[in-house]
Amino acid sequence: MKDYSLNDKERGTFILNYDIGEEVVNANMADGNVFRIPNTDNNINILESKMIEQVENSGKKEISLKNSNFKNVLFMCLIWTLSTGCTYAMNLPLNTILISTGIGTIINIPSFVKLIRNTSVLKDIEKNRFFVKNETVINEGLNNTNVLANTNIRDEGRSITINDMDNGYSYDNLKELLNNTKLQTTFDFDTFPQEVVEEKGKTKVRRR
Repeated sequence: MKDYSLNDKERGTFILNYDIGEEVVNANMADGNVFRIPNTDNNINILESKMIEQVENSGKKEISLKNSNFKNVLFMCLIWTLSTGCTYAMNLPLNTILISTGIGTIINIPSFVKLIRNTSVLKDIEKNRFFVKNETVINEGLNNTNVLANTNIRDEGRSITINDMDNGYSYDNLKELLNNTKLQTTFDFDTFPQEVVEEKGKTKVRRR
């Protein structure tokens, strides 16, 4: 997950993700520190619980980012208005207007970069919050051959956790898994044999 911490103190204990080795688990913290611990079920459970807690407590970060985006948009609009609108209203030569617009654009670059970065974190919060809320149903889908036959995800036969969210899962992937699992539960269809799912080329159902 991305960094949802609010300050340097929180950053030191904020877990971004962890890597599992044969005997060691590396916990990657938001401040860049990598904390090594023994590979035990209890340690992994502690990491998972903490990461879920971070998602559940991400509301303050979400508000902060949305407020920041609002201010950035206002600032960029103000700069473009001053740099372009004023020069145009003053009936200045076209080349002066273009130069002024270029200067305004350059001034706005840091705000635009921050806007993109903030939006990326907001999307990450939304995705992880969705996963935490629907983790049980999503993992039911990953163990159902009909659900897998109608998704682009190939993690059959295993459960995923919050730590897997950085491994190619998108919000749309998760919603698709959830919706297909609900369809299967509603109709209780007979399922594909496991060997059909394992043959990737035969798994995908063509949508018309």
